[in-house]
Amino acid sequence: MVTKATRDIYSGCFFLAFSILLYLVIPTQVETLESEDLTPAFVPETMAITIGLLSLFLLGRGVKNSAPGSDEQILQPNGLKFVAAVLLVTIAYVVLMPWAGYLITTGITLGLLCLIYGNRNWLQIIIIMIACPPLVQIFFRYTMLVLLPAGSIFG
Repeated sequence: MVTKATRDIYSGCFFLAFSILLYLVIPTQVETLESEDLTPAFVPETMAITIGLLSLFLLGRGVKNSAPGSDEQILQPNGLKFVAAVLLVTIAYVVLMPWAGYLITTGITLGLLCLIYGNRNWLQIIIIMIACPPLVQIFFRYTMLVLLPAGSIFG
């Protein structure tokens, strides 16, 4: 029987191990110069530390809630369908990104994910599909100084 507490414990352990592995792998994958104040490894290291701290919180919550009498089941019969649908949409997103570009694939992916998770408000879905990708692209282009893929169909 899977309960919320056991799920939190397993997830916390998994993400803690992932964050430690990520933190240990960063120096071998990111080239830095010692004279730099803000190295290219700063963001990955910060992410690894943040994931580690949040996983410790999740692990602690699972241990705290694993007291006897808290046997709330979370395994739902339709849960596997949602996981499979999100996985398929994510794989399609990654495969289509180089061809169709960031704006189109992200808009379509957001719309599909809204539908998968039960949102049937078409106006809201269309607004999300049209407004979110350009806002994120503007943020990455002008704040993070990263160009997102335009797609090969656009030249």
